[in-house]
Amino acid sequence: MTDRQNDMYKYGAEFLSMPKYIPGRLTTADFLEFKWCNELAPYVNQYTVAIETLDTSGATYRGISTLRQMVEIPPVQLPSPARIALIPNSKNLPMFVANLVIGSLYIIPETGRVNGIYQMDREGMLRLN
Repeated sequence: MTDRQNDMYKYGAEFLSMPKYIPGRLTTADFLEFKWCNELAPYVNQYTVAIETLDTSGATYRGISTLRQMVEIPPVQLPSPARIALIPNSKNLPMFVANLVIGSLYIIPETGRVNGIYQMDREGMLRLN
């Protein structure tokens, strides 16, 4: 069935979810922030932000958005420690990975146009999800 959400809800089954439009619902902890160099700027739309979730339907990495300056994290349970990846839609572009800490700023490094897997730098809180 493709119409089912199989992620485990972050707040448990005994709580109702609050709509996003309620004032005060979203905080900076619900977002990831990204900063990239001029080298990557023309290719930003070719990357998918994927996070590791406690998923019961198979794949543990879930694509949540194309790469933007601010990306909202869905309200799902995350493993500890969780991982984040920027996955390109072309084999000619590098991939970027890091440990996931919600509410952090991820700095995408310059690669010198060399393909491979690179570690992103992170600024923010030193806490687990």
